[in-house]
Amino acid sequence: MAVALDRFVIRGVRHNVAFLSAIVRSSRFLRGDLSTGFIGAEFPNGFREDALAGDALDRLIIVAAVVHRRASAGEPPAPVGSEWAVLIGPPPSAARFVTLRSAGDESTTVVLDGVSRRVVTAWKPGEPLWEGLIDSESLAVQLDRRGVVWHLRNGGTAVEMRVVTRRTAALAALMPQKAEADVSRALRSPMPGLLVSVAVQEGQSVRAGELIAVVEAMKMENVVRAERNGTVTKILAKPGESVAADQVIVEFA
Repeated sequence: MAVALDRFVIRGVRHNVAFLSAIVRSSRFLRGDLSTGFIGAEFPNGFREDALAGDALDRLIIVAAVVHRRASAGEPPAPVGSEWAVLIGPPPSAARFVTLRSAGDESTTVVLDGVSRRVVTAWKPGEPLWEGLIDSESLAVQLDRRGVVWHLRNGGTAVEMRVVTRRTAALAALMPQKAEADVSRALRSPMPGLLVSVAVQEGQSVRAGELIAVVEAMKMENVVRAERNGTVTKILAKPGESVAADQVIVEFA
């Protein structure tokens, strides 16, 4: 069942395949220790699809390196190379370094942390499912490439990885990280459109869920409500003005 879930590719809609895969692999499930409190006991802090470590993470690093090298071989210019860095997760990303050596049409030797692993796969670029062997252990990994980012899913876990040259990884580590804006004190337009009305005044106290403004887009009026209790400190847009998506309409204290 676990292998079947790994191979069950769904695109375009949200689903709970990863959650089911994590359940059927849990030791509690395999023992048959089931009750109405199973989910709460097995996932006391909630289910996290990105909880990945140890050899499970190493296998996905190896798969990411192999598929990226094979996919890059057909892209001009062809940066095939053998020395790569795998950046794990969104920036800032942890980097792991790999060396790849082709051993045949479907076989590759991957050196990760000084350990050689033999990989055999018939995977071709564009296929959403990678199937193969890593040191004689079969593995199925779902793949989704978005630009330079590979999204990999296996065994109830998911991770995004970027495979880059080692020079690129060194430069990426020096990139400053942009501080996230504090959006808890601002109400923003959910879409571009015309600000029809503002229902509050500066200095007014509002409660969560209270009407703040109305934005018209595509001949439909969209009601924008307060997400928290607070006091209006500044109104930054006037009725009749055009507003952009995420433009701040009202600030709160």
